[in-house]
Amino acid sequence: MTDSFESTMKGLTDDELVLIAHGDTDDYEEAAMAAARSEIARRGLAEDFVTTALEHEELRDRAEALRPDLPLSALARIVLIVIGPFSFWPAIILGARGYRRKSREAWICLLIGIAFQWGVIGLLFVIFDLM
Repeated sequence: MTDSFESTMKGLTDDELVLIAHGDTDDYEEAAMAAARSEIARRGLAEDFVTTALEHEELRDRAEALRPDLPLSALARIVLIVIGPFSFWPAIILGARGYRRKSREAWICLLIGIAFQWGVIGLLFVIFDLM
């Protein structure tokens, strides 16, 4: 089993090795963690690289935790209002990727765009009927 872990570890990136070697024992078997530490030593990865990789992983985890509450940018709102009736895919994709707030705001912008465009169309009908 250890040979299997060692051969697997050779195919992993440096970052992946660090995450396994310093991971939680609930996530990885001790033999896998030991094989990862052995591969890190074999590759001669410096301790500061290991520390930096762990810090980056922590930052990625924080960013992932913030994902549901990130707002939609002003440019994205404008684009969604303009393309309102033509595409609802951005709102669906954002929701599927875990951007809960962005998805909700995208749906609102799409509805505003549809209402605005229908209002313009209605206004054009009124103007041309009066002429």
